[in-house]
Amino acid sequence: MNKRYLFLLVVLIAVLASCKKGGDKTPCDGNPTFPKITGPVSVAMGNTIKLSSDMAGGKWTSGNEATATVSSDGVVTGVAAGVVAIRYMVSDACGARFNGQEIEVTGPVSYTIGERYGGGVIAYVLQFGDPGYDAGVKHGLIAYTEDWGTTPLVWYNGAMMVTGATGTALGTGSANTGTIVAIQGTGSNAAAECLRLVRAGYDDWYLPSKNELNKLYQNKAAIGGFGTGNYWSSSEIDADNAWSQEFGTGTTASDNKAKQCSVRPVRSF
Repeated sequence: MNKRYLFLLVVLIAVLASCKKGGDKTPCDGNPTFPKITGPVSVAMGNTIKLSSDMAGGKWTSGNEATATVSSDGVVTGVAAGVVAIRYMVSDACGARFNGQEIEVTGPVSYTIGERYGGGVIAYVLQFGDPGYDAGVKHGLIAYTEDWGTTPLVWYNGAMMVTGATGTALGTGSANTGTIVAIQGTGSNAAAECLRLVRAGYDDWYLPSKNELNKLYQNKAAIGGFGTGNYWSSSEIDADNAWSQEFGTGTTASDNKAKQCSVRPVRSF
């Protein structure tokens, strides 16, 4: 065979082999899949949990190694009490993509105001005479660690109406919040945003009642993160107004439901 033709044949074979090799790669179809993370959402200090993902070949990272570390195979070790985001990132023809899971690291609980617990910080522990008090079991309020949302929120959902969420006592905020959303519907309002909140696996947050909100005010220094403006309670006065509290002076007020006030979600323990 002519050497020239032999050379061209070798080049052609090499090109075909290269094309076949490139064709083995999975192209991006324009609809990339994000990794899913499964596993526990809390770990005690000094203990470990195992997270996993439905996509192989990715990398685990911790948002704060002072709170928890994570190994290359998804083993999370609790270091200090708090909440940390554990991320898993994959990279392929569609680029780099990641997902995250909030993990709460718990320590021995002393039920002290301001202590990290249950996805937030302890805001109040029920005392003798409080509704729901049990001498044998600690109960109380957990406050979210910051005000919800980047801007203040309105109480109503676009139309003034009576919802019947009139409870003001300790222990009535959760029922108030459910009633508000059931009657006036979902939207970008104080009660609905609290119900949407999920933190470290906890999805039972609510807008505090008037008296629950006052406990947050009384313990605001230990809880932390409050401003000095008005905060909404879930306690309704009438079709147009609901109770709020000013966190600079502690003054409670009947405010129009269309007013924008800060929101601090709570949950019970």
